[in-house]
Amino acid sequence: MVNNRKASFVKDMKWSPDGTKICIAYEDGNVIVGGVEGNRKWGKEYPHRVAMISWAPSSKELMIGTNNG
Repeated sequence: MVNNRKASFVKDMKWSPDGTKICIAYEDGNVIVGGVEGNRKWGKEYPHRVAMISWAPSSKELMIGTNNG
Protein backbone atom coordinates (compact mmCIF):
# COMPACT_ATOMS: atom_id res chain seq x y z
CA MET A 1 0.00 0.00 0.00
CA VAL A 2 1.16 3.48 -0.79
CA ASN A 3 0.18 6.42 1.40
CA ASN A 4 -0.58 8.98 -1.29
CA ARG A 5 -3.32 10.90 0.52
CA LYS A 6 -2.18 14.47 0.68
CA ALA A 7 -5.48 15.80 2.04
CA SER A 8 -4.98 14.69 5.64
CA PHE A 9 -2.44 13.52 8.20
CA VAL A 10 -2.05 9.97 9.50
CA LYS A 11 -3.27 9.93 13.11
CA ASP A 12 -2.69 6.27 13.91
CA MET A 13 -1.45 3.12 12.25
CA LYS A 14 -1.48 -0.38 13.71
CA TRP A 15 -0.80 -3.93 12.60
CA SER A 16 -3.43 -6.52 13.49
CA PRO A 17 -2.44 -8.92 16.30
CA ASP A 18 -2.11 -11.79 13.81
CA GLY A 19 0.21 -9.67 11.63
CA THR A 20 -1.81 -10.06 8.42
CA LYS A 21 -3.39 -6.58 8.13
CA ILE A 22 -2.49 -2.97 8.75
CA CYS A 23 -4.98 -0.22 9.53
CA ILE A 24 -4.23 3.41 8.75
CA ALA A 25 -6.46 6.11 10.24
CA TYR A 26 -6.40 9.64 8.91
CA GLU A 27 -7.33 12.75 10.84
CA ASP A 28 -10.13 13.62 8.38
CA GLY A 29 -12.05 10.40 9.13
CA ASN A 30 -10.74 8.06 6.43
CA VAL A 31 -9.79 4.60 7.66
CA ILE A 32 -8.25 1.94 5.42
CA VAL A 33 -7.13 -1.63 6.00
CA GLY A 34 -4.55 -3.31 3.83
CA GLY A 35 -2.99 -6.74 3.70
CA VAL A 36 0.64 -7.76 3.93
CA GLU A 37 0.53 -8.31 0.15
CA GLY A 38 0.07 -4.56 -0.25
CA ASN A 39 -3.56 -4.63 -1.39
CA ARG A 40 -6.41 -2.64 0.08
CA LYS A 41 -8.96 -4.84 1.85
CA TRP A 42 -11.40 -2.29 3.28
CA GLY A 43 -11.95 1.43 3.57
CA LYS A 44 -14.51 3.80 5.00
CA GLU A 45 -14.87 7.54 5.47
CA TYR A 46 -16.34 8.61 8.80
CA PRO A 47 -17.88 12.05 9.42
CA HIS A 48 -15.67 12.56 12.50
CA ARG A 49 -12.01 13.35 13.05
CA VAL A 50 -10.24 10.10 13.96
CA ALA A 51 -7.91 10.15 16.97
CA MET A 52 -6.90 6.48 17.37
CA ILE A 53 -7.57 2.90 16.36
CA SER A 54 -7.23 -0.43 18.14
CA TRP A 55 -7.58 -3.99 16.87
CA ALA A 56 -9.56 -6.65 18.72
CA PRO A 57 -7.43 -9.64 19.81
CA SER A 58 -9.13 -11.73 17.08
CA SER A 59 -7.82 -9.34 14.36
CA LYS A 60 -11.38 -9.27 12.95
CA GLU A 61 -12.68 -6.03 14.49
CA LEU A 62 -11.46 -2.46 14.92
CA MET A 63 -12.27 0.16 17.51
CA ILE A 64 -12.06 3.68 16.15
CA GLY A 65 -11.79 6.57 18.58
CA THR A 66 -12.69 10.11 17.59
CA ASN A 67 -11.71 13.48 19.00
CA ASN A 68 -15.25 13.70 20.42
CA GLY A 69 -15.01 10.40 22.30
